[in-house]
Amino acid sequence: MEKSPWGAVLRSAILPGFGQFYNESYWKIPIVWGIGALLISGWVYNNGLYIENKGLFIQSGNDIYKLRRDFYRDQRDN
Repeated sequence: MEKSPWGAVLRSAILPGFGQFYNESYWKIPIVWGIGALLISGWVYNNGLYIENKGLFIQSGNDIYKLRRDFYRDQRDN
């Protein structure tokens, strides 16, 4: 049985890693999910620090918190 490359693409569009499952490349699934988890955790981490420094800047008006806020916003948005 020959497998369709477009079938793998469509499956991966629905759920990342599902195309690798369809093609029986099981070892690639943890890589796909690991990269996704790494990107999401980085965004959550930088967003938390952005919110924290934003609140500190609003409370104190200290310019160091403004610089940190801007830094973490740039890290989050890149």
